[in-house]
Amino acid sequence: QFREAIKLDNSNIDARIELAKIYMERKLYDNAEAELRSGLEIDNQNLKIYMLLGQIYLQIDEKTKAGQCFNMAVDIDE
Repeated sequence: QFREAIKLDNSNIDARIELAKIYMERKLYDNAEAELRSGLEIDNQNLKIYMLLGQIYLQIDEKTKAGQCFNMAVDIDE
């Protein structure tokens, strides 16, 4: 369903976020990261994307990258 939405509208960030969440639930972190990175190309100030990327990086033990993403999220939220 979300893949179809992305095919119809490549700039659909919400569909990319939801698809990334599904990938994360299935522990397909590379796929989730790719969807979120594509979303950042459309909107590089998206708080949700940075939070999710931070969670992915924590799961794969990339603490430095996780911290950078969480810091970006805080900067956006201010």
